Amino acid sequence: MRPAYLFLVLALPFSTVMANEIDLGNEPDFLPHEQAFIVSQEQDAKQVTISWHIAPGYYLYDHAFDIKEIPNSFIERETSPQAYADDYFGDIEIHENTAVLTIPAAQVRSDELTLTYRGCADAGLCYPPVTVQLPVTATGQPDTSPVAQLKLWAGVIGNAISNAISDK
Repeated sequence: MRPAYLFLVLALPFSTVMANEIDLGNEPDFLPHEQAFIVSQEQDAKQVTISWHIAPGYYLYDHAFDIKEIPNSFIERETSPQAYADDYFGDIEIHENTAVLTIPAAQVRSDELTLTYRGCADAGLCYPPVTVQLPVTATGQPDTSPVAQLKLWAGVIGNAISNAISDK
């Protein structure tokens, strides 16, 4: 009995060291959302460009992009999303690696844009929606061209229909 006890006493420190050295695969390490989805913006006289660098193994939901101050009809996707079968949202579209949105500069009427987005890790973690304030330069006069007015009304009507459907 004494040799078995001595073996356990001597083996215990080694087993602890080995357990710390071996990744048992219990839980993956997830990046903070600021590192998983690095957002930046640029602005010139014609447009504001919002870009994300998306870490490998992570993705952004296309349907979750929202800019509070800009009607959706004026937000253009410069990168094409890909189809994805999501366990919670069903068949949706996502962005991997990069995502780029543009907004006509004429639609920017404040010094800040309120941007909301949401993403997940392939390993199973979905982050709550993230809202950030992006500093921009207001360009002053809104675009009053017929095409701009049509887009504005399309956005207003689309939002009204979406709100009516989600209220049911």
